[in-house]
Amino acid sequence: MPRSFNYAVFVVMAFFFACFFLMPIWSTLEVAFLGVKGQFTLDYLAGIFRSPMYREGLANASSSECGPPWAACCSPCHSRCFTTALNTRERMSSMG
Repeated sequence: MPRSFNYAVFVVMAFFFACFFLMPIWSTLEVAFLGVKGQFTLDYLAGIFRSPMYREGLANASSSECGPPWAACCSPCHSRCFTTALNTRERMSSMG
């Protein structure tokens, strides 16, 4: 592939990344930490912990993100399935 094509693909991908990933993150942080007059504030962040509805939403989001991986790794079913797969693999290798 020509080197110029590689640079063109890089520029297009960098532009796409900036437009659809970095700009939304920047605008969200800007709205969250800047007040009406443009000064730095933590009022919006503190508002999350003042409102019972927002606290409940934060707890639900945290549990849905953190709960399933722990449940999958620590459940007895996971251990049993993993052990069964290992035993099956050992039996298959001893047969052939």
